[in-house]
Parts: sequence; C-alpha cells; structure tokens
Amino acid sequence: MKTIWDITRLLTGMRSKNDAHQLNTHDNTNFDSQTMPDFLNNYFLSITGKNHNVSDKIDNSADYLNSTRNGPYPDMKYQYTSTAETEKIISSLKSKNSHGYDDISVNILKSSSLYISPPLCHVCNKMLSTGIFPDRLKYAVVKPIFKNEDKSDVSNYRPISLLPAFSKVPERVLCVRLYQHLANNSILVDEQFGFRH
Repeated sequence: MKTIWDITRLLTGMRSKNDAHQLNTHDNTNFDSQTMPDFLNNYFLSITGKNHNVSDKIDNSADYLNSTRNGPYPDMKYQYTSTAETEKIISSLKSKNSHGYDDISVNILKSSSLYISPPLCHVCNKMLSTGIFPDRLKYAVVKPIFKNEDKSDVSNYRPISLLPAFSKVPERVLCVRLYQHLANNSILVDEQFGFRH
C-alpha cells in the first residue's frame, strides 16, 4: 500500500503531511528532491552539537562513577544467547510496519521468527564474542517529521531514525546482559532509578 501511495503522490504532485514543504533559507535557495535531503541533513547535523558538550558530560559521569566506587569495576562476562531467547525478544518487539533501508518491518520479522531466529542467534553470539556490531545494522533512514507552526521553517522539523528491524534483536540481547552486569555488581547508584532499561 505504501508503494501505491508513493506512486500516486509522485504522479499527482501531492505531498504527504510529513514531507518537508518549501523551506526558507537566508539566501532563498530553491530545493528539489535531490538537494532537499542534503539541506535537511546539514541542518540536523548542525543542531546536534549546539549547547551540548558531550565529552564534558562523559568526563563528569566517569568522575562521578569513580568517586562512588572503592575499587575497579569487574570485567563483564557475556553469556551467549539461545534461539529461544532470540524468539522471545522478537515476539516482545512492538508490532510496526515502519522499516529501515532494507524494507523489512518488525511485523515481517515477527512472522518469520521461526525461520530467522537460528541465524539471528548466531549473529548475536558472534557479536558478543568479537565485540563487533555489524555495520549494516547501524544504517538509519532519517526522516524529517513536522512538529508545529510554520512548515517553511526548517527548525520546525525533527529527525527520526528508522533502523533495520534486525538491529533491535542484538541491541536487546546486549541491553539484557549489560543491565544484568550493572545490577549484579551494584554499579548503578540508588539515585539512578529512571531509564534503567
């Protein structure tokens, strides 16, 4: 259905409500379907660094964590995943039709869980043993979503990243193991009661 609507919009010149409108720039540049993504990408990249000094925050967090602990942190020991755990993770994912660059949605992943779980389990275990997250699972489709007010103002759009559905499984596997490590070794301080998983 999405493809039909995309073709219909293309042929009729209609725009979806989330499509970036004619955006205003200081030099009144006109954009087409080729230059608009670059403009939005450059804008979204420029706002990520504003008012955020990430390295200072990381240094402050590390200093705080080190001050709350008397000795070194214990090494993390990964427990391999199983096909059953992989299937459980897939079934727990929120059903969605949105998809990343590979056109595979969570709904498709869920419907093929029985067949895809063994190879996906192997990929997760390989990731845990090597410490390498597959590059192809890091690719994101970034879409500008209109927030409110003037559609011609680029600051009224926010970027959302659509990741491949497959990436959610190894992420969840790693999240479970990381949380277990933090909880078992009392690394999280009592003040950190929110955003624990």
